[in-house]
Amino acid sequence: MSFSKCKRINRVIAASRKLFDDGLDFELWVVGDGPERKELEHQTRILNLNERVRFLGLQTNPYYFMRQGDIFVCSSLYEGFNLTVLEALAVGLPVVSTNCTGPTEILAGGKYGLIVENSTEGLFDGLSIMIKNENVRKKYSDQARKRAMCFDENGSIGKCLERVFNF
Repeated sequence: MSFSKCKRINRVIAASRKLFDDGLDFELWVVGDGPERKELEHQTRILNLNERVRFLGLQTNPYYFMRQGDIFVCSSLYEGFNLTVLEALAVGLPVVSTNCTGPTEILAGGKYGLIVENSTEGLFDGLSIMIKNENVRKKYSDQARKRAMCFDENGSIGKCLERVFNF
């Protein structure tokens, strides 16, 4: 992933501070690189989250890290079709996404992932729910692979959309 202002990774880091202050045990892995990285690393130091936030850089195989994770976060301010959300679904990761067009459509308005207010507070609320509640994580993990199948190479997306939206 390329870090840019529209990805709003700074909000996930800010939400992480609140999660830590609430006593939640987590580690945030940030995969990718870009013009925002130094600023994000600085924010991490200022918020004293060096032990919680790891910048992993660009990876040739990001799926390795996705498979090791418990939750995938899309913090974008705006987004088109978000391939990384779909990739997270394909490996069975429950998704927390801000309410923006592409992810909201992929997640069918919340049926296949948790859609939150497009803000730091929204990210905090959604991540808090996912971290604290294993049943919610399991529900969205189970739904994740089902949704990813809608986007398979056989072109079944039309049939899947018919089932989801009752066309």
